[in-house]
Amino acid sequence: MNITILLQGYSTSAEQLNSDVEYYKELGMNVVVSSYRECTNLLSPEIVVNNDEGKGTTLKDGFQGNNLKQNKKGNFSVVTEHPFFRTDDFNLNFQIHTVKKGLEKINILYPDTEYILKLRADMKLFDIHKHINEWVTNMDTDADFLEKKIVVKGAPGLSDRKKWKVYDFWTFGTAKDIQNYYDLPYVGSKIAPEYYLTEYIRKNSNDAWDVAKNAYFYYDDNKVPTYWHKYNGWLDTSDEKGFVGIYERHIKSIRPY
Repeated sequence: MNITILLQGYSTSAEQLNSDVEYYKELGMNVVVSSYRECTNLLSPEIVVNNDEGKGTTLKDGFQGNNLKQNKKGNFSVVTEHPFFRTDDFNLNFQIHTVKKGLEKINILYPDTEYILKLRADMKLFDIHKHINEWVTNMDTDADFLEKKIVVKGAPGLSDRKKWKVYDFWTFGTAKDIQNYYDLPYVGSKIAPEYYLTEYIRKNSNDAWDVAKNAYFYYDDNKVPTYWHKYNGWLDTSDEKGFVGIYERHIKSIRPY
């Protein structure tokens, strides 16, 4: 099975990212990193896209706070030939941009990859090879899974603005489906990432909310152990209803699963 992990965005340190890359490689997976120079300087340059290098317009990433007051350790920018909308306290277009650049790198380095897992570069998924094996098996055999496109952390979240949203911690699917999922336009105004991704899927599938959320996504409840380096703790949203934001109750000092 040919699997590529795309680590996207900033890491808490170059050492953290290098350690995580080595971990996934030891599991037999390809790795591509779409990040920034200060995060990638310990990695082999051939697997790296540094989004703050190149020719074009420099756009400073918008500061985005959180409830635990643990924010990005650094001021990051991207250099792009095609400028996009940016404003303070907003980084969705930077996520779209760095994912696209990472997927382009995968196409060059690993054109035969069968599956892609897109993951935040400041998160580490443990036992992920076991979960991927289960997802792939289900894709081949499970009637409820066969028509799904993207595996995400489940169950779908709720919000006041939309009837549902998906967690964007990580996404997994066939290379084709992940490429298609992120083949979306930059936004021209401020909107939350989860809302935009799900709204884009719904509109392009021409389905109602309840139909689209169940037809397109597979919500994994197998509790993939997730260490979030930014918070120095383990992510646990298993008991949440209508999850919005990160609070102290979501971060555990001991591995929850």
